[in-house]
Amino acid sequence: TEGWATIGDGPLLRTVDGGVTWNPVTTALVGFSPSSAQEIHAVFLLNAQTVWASGFGYDNGEQRMLTRSTDGGATWQ
Repeated sequence: TEGWATIGDGPLLRTVDGGVTWNPVTTALVGFSPSSAQEIHAVFLLNAQTVWASGFGYDNGEQRMLTRSTDGGATWQ
């Protein structure tokens, strides 16, 4: 069973084993580099493939973001 979570100002987390293990999503969100600091404050699942996330990214200063994935988190728009 898959799931998504965030903890306050931490990364976006994903599980594919029913919550036994949780891994940070390392795919770049909205044009941020994968190595940039990203704080995800909220996550919303519309269905198994469509995920919305909001928070902040810090590539060149603080930038607010609202992003979505329509392919289960493989890419973000």
